Amino acid sequence: MAVIPSALAFMPATLLVTHSMRFSDRPDVLSWMLAGRVADAVAALAQTGCLEALRDWITDDCLARSHKLDPAGLATLLHLLVKAGFVDRQGEQYRWSEQALSSLDFIAIELRLRQLFAAGGGLTAGLRGRLYDPLDTLDDPNFIAAYAATMQVNARPLALAIRRIFGPLGNAAILDLGGADGAMIHELSKSNPHANATVVDRAVMRKPFERLHSPSGASSRCSFVAADIKVPESYRALIAGSRIIVLSNVAHLIGLASVSRIMREIRACAPQDCRVVIYDMFVTEEGPVGFADLAAIDWVAGGHGFVRTVTEVAGMIAELGFSVRSVHPVPLLPGSMIIASAP
Repeated sequence: MAVIPSALAFMPATLLVTHSMRFSDRPDVLSWMLAGRVADAVAALAQTGCLEALRDWITDDCLARSHKLDPAGLATLLHLLVKAGFVDRQGEQYRWSEQALSSLDFIAIELRLRQLFAAGGGLTAGLRGRLYDPLDTLDDPNFIAAYAATMQVNARPLALAIRRIFGPLGNAAILDLGGADGAMIHELSKSNPHANATVVDRAVMRKPFERLHSPSGASSRCSFVAADIKVPESYRALIAGSRIIVLSNVAHLIGLASVSRIMREIRACAPQDCRVVIYDMFVTEEGPVGFADLAAIDWVAGGHGFVRTVTEVAGMIAELGFSVRSVHPVPLLPGSMIIASAP
């Protein structure tokens, strides 16, 4: 489980929207009001079957004919997307830009989320207190595949940061809460083959996990447990046996009340030397609009309203009895990291 808008290839592809739109630090208000037209244009291309067709160079005439589209309307959308940085143009041919190509899984997630939130009442329902977790409706194999692929992009830089902070992990027991297909522990296991790792996530993520973690591969000491991470009592024994517990991109999705419940359970039964890694896209109070600010709109639609700075969340964790040892901006990722341990 992880941030749903989430990150793909870097220069952080999670910054796709803010960088591709090429706005200044202070765009005019009308430009922001119309910014959703870019997402609408991408959604229209996806819904008409053009998402895959634009992986390779193709003329707008050919694209219009093959997908039975209005040529003038298609030309307008492509013109916008070229200016926005989503599409490249060479003469009369068009193709997704390199950044968009590397981000198509993330784009697919975003398009599906727009549909899910709209069907559930959107921002209005979230503002009125509706709690809606789109991962509860994971029933589309294509969505699951895109979700797993999106999570994999965070995995390498996050694993690198954990190795840099903790050093060699030896045979440490690692618990990845909401780890989707286990991409992060897969990366960790490459340089720490004797570590034992467990992913706790929804049952629907078991198959993606098994595809990534071959029993004979480097991550053969990794296992999957199907459970709701919001109910930490259900995996208490795993907490009690873990040296490192990771919550990557889950705080914004499950809400701070659930994070507090998890952290209280960790405080109660984790071993003395256990350390907790919390990574998320915390918002900033100042500066230009960033990816976390835009992603926070999804979190309002989900009903959690997760708009917290890393300092605020670190303070909340300290109040639960943890020693917050360090807060790291994470290289190659748009978020920050909190390292906590029981004193």
